[in-house]
Amino acid sequence: MKFKLKAGSCVRLKPLSTAVYVALVVLGGFCNGLLGAGGGIVIIYAISYLASTSSIDVDRKDIFANALAVMIPLCMVSAIIYVVNGAFSEAVPWKLLIPAILGGITGALLLEKVKSKVLMLIFAAIMIYSGISMLMR
Repeated sequence: MKFKLKAGSCVRLKPLSTAVYVALVVLGGFCNGLLGAGGGIVIIYAISYLASTSSIDVDRKDIFANALAVMIPLCMVSAIIYVVNGAFSEAVPWKLLIPAILGGITGALLLEKVKSKVLMLIFAAIMIYSGISMLMR
């Protein structure tokens, strides 16, 4: 990982920066729990914000990988709560699981081969398309 601190330092944020960072992370969890999606986007912003306001040196590609590391347990917690509350259809996940895993493996293997700028453009295009699609329904 290229997610590292400068030698001899630790992450220190100004109080306002800390408040903004915590608010972004809480918002990411809230979006994930309420909407079942979107939390990862907010977590990406939170990691970017953390990197820009602290001594952390982070590559754009590592932002996606670290956001995923945060989202896996967050999604598991949300999924458990959905199941407990009955908001779950047993047939749907099994139809999506294998293709999603294959896509995840392919994307993870390509991460180091694709330039950061291209990743950001793909991410932005998906966000724009998703937003327009939601507004048009």
